[in-house]
Amino acid sequence: MMAARALALAGTLSLALAAEARAQAGSVALLVIDDATDAPVPDVRVSVLGQLGEGVTDARGRFLYASPHGGQVAFVLRRLGYLPGTLMVDVGAADTARVTFALTVAPQTLAAVSIRDTMTSTSPFLAGFERRARIRSGSTTYITRQEIANAHASRVTDLLRRTTSLSVVDSGDVQLVTSRRLARCPLQLAVDGELRYGGFQVNWLAPEEIYGIEVFPGPATVPAEYATMRGTTKCGLIMIWTRRDK
Repeated sequence: MMAARALALAGTLSLALAAEARAQAGSVALLVIDDATDAPVPDVRVSVLGQLGEGVTDARGRFLYASPHGGQVAFVLRRLGYLPGTLMVDVGAADTARVTFALTVAPQTLAAVSIRDTMTSTSPFLAGFERRARIRSGSTTYITRQEIANAHASRVTDLLRRTTSLSVVDSGDVQLVTSRRLARCPLQLAVDGELRYGGFQVNWLAPEEIYGIEVFPGPATVPAEYATMRGTTKCGLIMIWTRRDK
C-alpha cells in the first residue's frame, strides 16, 4: 500500500514539474516586414534550425513560436521574391521576445529584353490574369511568371506547396492538391480558362510551360467571368495559364 502511494506521489510530482517547466517556457512573437516599405509580409515560411517542420506568417506578417526551453533560437525565413533571412533570438524563461525582421526584395538580374519576352505578356489572352495579379484582391493567391522562374521548381506541385491554403497529398504515383480549409477536398483544375476532368494532373504540365497560376480558395472567389465554374469548385479552383504569349 505504501509503495502504491509512493508511486502515485512520484507521478503527481512528475506532472507538477512538467507543468512548471511548460509554464517557464518562453516564446517569440515575430513580425516580418518589407525592408523598403515597412509593410507586413504574409506567407513567409519560418523554420527553426535543428527542428523539423515550418510555419508561416499570417496576413499581418506575424508568427508566434513557443520555445520548448529558454536559450538562443535560430530562425530561417523564406518567401518568393525576397532574399532568405536568418535571425537569432535569445528566449528567456516565462517571457515573450518581441522581434521585428525586415526582408529584402530579391534583385532582378534578367536583361530587359528577357523580361519583356517571358515575364510580361502582350497577349490579350492573358490580359485578365495580369489585371487580377496586379490587383491581388481577397484571399486569391497568384503565382506570376517571374515567381515561377525564381522558384526553379521541377514540378508544378512544388510551386503549389508554397501556397498556404493548399496541401499536396501523395497517393501512390498521383499527387492530389487539396484544400487545407476543407480536409481531403481536392481542388478543381482549369487550364487556359477551361475545366479539366478525367483525372488530369497538374504535373502533366511543366513549370516552364506556365505563364501564371491563380488559386481561388472557394466558389465565391472565382472571378465573375468564370462564374459558370463556381458550381463545381466547392473546394476551390486552380487556374493555370500557359505561355501563349510566346
